[in-house]
Amino acid sequence: MTTAGRFIMIVVKDDLLILRETLQRFVDSRLRPLVAEYEANQRFPIDVTREMGQLGCFGAGFPESVGGAGLGKLGQTLVIEELSHASGGIAATTLVQFLSIYPLYLHGTTEQQSMYLKPAILGERMAAIAVTEPNHGSNVAGIETVAVPDGSGYRIKGQKMFITNSPFADFMVVAAKTPGSDPHHAITLFVVDRNSPGVIIGGHLKKLGWWTSETAPVYFDNCWVPAAQVIGEAGAGFYYIMEDFNYERLLLSASSIGLAQEALAVAKAYATSRSQFGVIIAEFQAVRHKLAQMAVRLEAGRQLLAHAATVADEADDFSELASMAKYFCGEMVNQVAYDAIQILGGAGYLQDHPLERIYRDARIMTIGGGTSEVQLNIIAKRMGL
Repeated sequence: MTTAGRFIMIVVKDDLLILRETLQRFVDSRLRPLVAEYEANQRFPIDVTREMGQLGCFGAGFPESVGGAGLGKLGQTLVIEELSHASGGIAATTLVQFLSIYPLYLHGTTEQQSMYLKPAILGERMAAIAVTEPNHGSNVAGIETVAVPDGSGYRIKGQKMFITNSPFADFMVVAAKTPGSDPHHAITLFVVDRNSPGVIIGGHLKKLGWWTSETAPVYFDNCWVPAAQVIGEAGAGFYYIMEDFNYERLLLSASSIGLAQEALAVAKAYATSRSQFGVIIAEFQAVRHKLAQMAVRLEAGRQLLAHAATVADEADDFSELASMAKYFCGEMVNQVAYDAIQILGGAGYLQDHPLERIYRDARIMTIGGGTSEVQLNIIAKRMGL
């Protein structure tokens, strides 16, 4: 039986409810007032990172032994969902912070965890993960950045693309090819400090959405790193990245849920207050049916994600459910955002309206973390096709 065939009763724990309520207050009081300014400047509000760390935004899913809240994958998805109500870009920065340090939690040395993992959980140090390259996105095994053995360390040379958090990250987890004939056993992960000689952060990339996250290319010009900066086993990096990608798909699904919930709330509020032809437009069957369909799609996505995250907390292999959640929620949020703007009409098309931002932020959800087509390929393969 596949993981998708299992049924698990999902029980929301008191500590998860407390976390949600705390995050909702933080989003409303601290983040929403900042979004317009930072969207306009296309920058992340870096001054709030320590506060976010104290609230558990970067560590809800980690155990208490390393400074986390011990709430597992379900807890971390909750964080991303709630932050997405304020801004998809802020949620993206947070999930990248978490994913960057996840390999350090699973495979890092005690020294690496002390120097990088624990400060990052607290928001004292910011992180990025550098895997994607100009010619290689989903094809991780094909990356061209190399790490050549040199004395007591390695020299890294190559280029990474679309690296979220890189403009301000204190360190990066970098994937590079090391000697080996099998491409799946020739990738090694390194933790590289931003100020290491040979690390060059490129110019800020302007994106369609996620304006409150910062993204840039990163260049490694013969950057020497000591062997102590290798994460886990040399040559095992491909499999570490796959672990990260499965988790990423859960977190991106959570962001889709948060964005869709926000879009539905905005559309419902508008439809129940806007009058045309002397009638509140929510009374028109076409509008109320559209709102009902949005609610059904949202709830289906929420339950699929909750099931996937619950399985992920209990099982080692949750890739099929992660891909199902990523595919469904990514497609769902784009439809919900589209329908929300359709209900608002011209008002939702204006740049100063929250729905315009949600619509832009939603578009990445069928692309980032593996396209919808990649997710369908994974699901089909698990079906034996």
